Amino acid sequence: MGGAVISNDFLDAAYRRVRPSTVSSTKDDNTIELDYSWATEQYPKPHQHDLAAQVNAFLSSSRSQRATIESLWVFNVGYWDIWYLAALPRRQAIDLIDSSIPDFFFQIERLYRAMQDQDTTASRDYYLGHRASRATRPPFRIFLTRLFDISLTPGFASARPSPPKPHSSSSQLRNAAFLTRYWNSVLDVTVNDWLATSGPENWPTTDRIDIKVIEALAGKRPLEDARGPSGEKKEQGYLGWDNEGGLNDGISLPRRRLASYGMPGYLRGLMVDRQLRNAELYDHNGLGARPLEDGFVEISIPCVLKVAGEAVTKEGEIVGTDEKIVVCQDPDNYLFYTEFTVSPRAIHEIGIRAARSFLDQVEDSSAWRTEAMRRKNNEREGHGGEATLPPA
Repeated sequence: MGGAVISNDFLDAAYRRVRPSTVSSTKDDNTIELDYSWATEQYPKPHQHDLAAQVNAFLSSSRSQRATIESLWVFNVGYWDIWYLAALPRRQAIDLIDSSIPDFFFQIERLYRAMQDQDTTASRDYYLGHRASRATRPPFRIFLTRLFDISLTPGFASARPSPPKPHSSSSQLRNAAFLTRYWNSVLDVTVNDWLATSGPENWPTTDRIDIKVIEALAGKRPLEDARGPSGEKKEQGYLGWDNEGGLNDGISLPRRRLASYGMPGYLRGLMVDRQLRNAELYDHNGLGARPLEDGFVEISIPCVLKVAGEAVTKEGEIVGTDEKIVVCQDPDNYLFYTEFTVSPRAIHEIGIRAARSFLDQVEDSSAWRTEAMRRKNNEREGHGGEATLPPA
């Protein structure tokens, strides 16, 4: 059990640091370091590609050459990181989070630069026609949510093996809750730093990043190729134009933008509402008294459930058999469809709320907002039919 993490290398490094119990002598007392070596056996390293490998695969694939109006990059990371980190010493898990989130934004920056490189040719005519007006390229926009606590899923209790004593499942649950909060706090700070990165129009020429240098550092080309024949880079003018008026690799970059939705808060609200309703209580926020059709009847058991099978022998003894899958009759009543995924109805509701939140956060001039208004007008006029989103 497990899934993709931000960095397999970071997790592997953390696993190499766990070892059997040792006793460290100090002046005052003996400090016992608990044995965590079992974690590498109960939670083997994921076989799925980590984020860097996924970005590598995307950048090396053949992508559509269709012209884009605006793009939206949606990221969903950290969920399975906490699954593994909850079994490790908390200090070690914190160190890994402190490394993983900056690496996450490093991968975002790789996409940020690579997409500008891809758009260079397509942008040539655009910039030739708009140089005098200092036209701005569409923003590089990402969509993120804070991390939902995986310990709130049914699978955290049912799918995790019991650790050896003196460790306990309850300590791992506490670790997961703490690490989720810590992850979100580090994410908030890093997002703000990323958004505060100065725009290219404010960069002095000496501070502009050359795409060839980035590619060299990423191993995509020799470092020597990042410089001209004399070993020096060509002098650049405003917006990355060289002195001959041609568009070079230092083309001006778009603004960084973030859109988000409070998905963890929505799911936690559904769970608390049902718990209070079951106890015939409600709070000052209205939880426990929400309309029944807005909530879910079952919040702790998934619709798809693994059940241990039983069989009766000829002697009348009951023996265990292989697990079987039992599927509920009405998935819409269940918040979770499987041990770790929410139900189709919950996905639909999250999608609607996330889309509305996204449109509230984009600029009035954004093609996303323009398309949403066009679709709404079509619906008002009764045209029907499917409206298409802007090319992504």
